[in-house]
Amino acid sequence: MNKKRYFIFLGLCVVFAFIIISIVYARIDYYIVPTESMLPTIKPGDYILVKEFSRDTDTISNNSLLKNRILVIKRPVTEDTLISKGAELDVFVKRCYGIPGDTVKISRKDLSHKVRNLQGQFNKNIFPHDSTIRWSATQFGPLWVPKKGGKILLNPKNLALYSSIMKYEGNSIIRSSGKYVLNGEYVNHYTFKNNYYFFLGDNFYSSEDSRFWGLVPEINLIGKVIKII
Repeated sequence: MNKKRYFIFLGLCVVFAFIIISIVYARIDYYIVPTESMLPTIKPGDYILVKEFSRDTDTISNNSLLKNRILVIKRPVTEDTLISKGAELDVFVKRCYGIPGDTVKISRKDLSHKVRNLQGQFNKNIFPHDSTIRWSATQFGPLWVPKKGGKILLNPKNLALYSSIMKYEGNSIIRSSGKYVLNGEYVNHYTFKNNYYFFLGDNFYSSEDSRFWGLVPEINLIGKVIKII
């Protein structure tokens, strides 16, 4: 190998080493997107570069910057997986539609035969999976997205919407003779311990998202998409 080629090779090695070190220290990872749920923004088979959140606690310092951003998250699949903090949860890429403190309301025309018959009927697949709240994939909410320290009045509707979160936060909640018993004490309000988020896929009519899973705890947020390849 002559000197010119040697220095070119050495230079390329230095560049690649710099890139690898930058990725490691900047906490950048990559994923392959297998589904159509983020069309037309992200196509099946696209690679995405993800800057992982750097934090020492379960709280992201400035969550207002996450609204409308595309994030990689671990989803809560059912109430059982939501309250099992150590469970292996599916990893998804979705757009952040609601941040802590927001109220989410979805009202869109029903353009898909797949969801046409769900209007006004109980669909066990739609959050909160309760027959008293008859939301659909296209007519959903209003749903308040809990924030850390936020309070709600305990009533039958709020219990249906947030009981899984209360359990996730380590509580026992029951209704007895029209009153609410939280961890053995009668209460009429609940204060949330964590921040939560609501996610949608850009391919609205063909996306499994928070309309089905429900609210995503902040600790399940992995990072934000910085590049689509």
